[in-house]
Amino acid sequence: MRTIEKLPGMPTRQTMRKWLDETQTTTFRSTFLTRYARARQEAADTLAEQCLQIADDNSRDERTMVNDRGQLVTVIDHDNVQRSRLRFDARRWYASKLNPKKYGDRVVQEVTGAGGGPIQSVSLVADVSARLDAIRLRLRGAQLVHQVPGPVGEEPEKA
Repeated sequence: MRTIEKLPGMPTRQTMRKWLDETQTTTFRSTFLTRYARARQEAADTLAEQCLQIADDNSRDERTMVNDRGQLVTVIDHDNVQRSRLRFDARRWYASKLNPKKYGDRVVQEVTGAGGGPIQSVSLVADVSARLDAIRLRLRGAQLVHQVPGPVGEEPEKA
């Protein structure tokens, strides 16, 4: 968008962002979105090609210099190697943001059982009806104990 807005006769970035606004539903918007998506894919492909060029270019990785004895020696230019790595990584990262399906990191989760084998599934069906009945009986018994009046001053009998 920065490049487009600098060209003569082209819209500003704010105008293009309005065209990307999801609340608008026009034919122009759908055409613009299609073209915009295609441009992002093309930009990601271009960045990927640049990554390959950077990786393949080792022309400045070595330099010739004179050592302490006055001899010409070839040494690795670590600064240039690091700069090339930075250029490569920046383009790869941006390509992954422009087209994540094609250039993004693929996250795969694998779940395995013990020893790398298949997962064992176990269905536990508990017969809770008997336990619920026992609980209900105890609750009823507790209610009955509190409802049975005894002689004055005596505690009610417990079941």
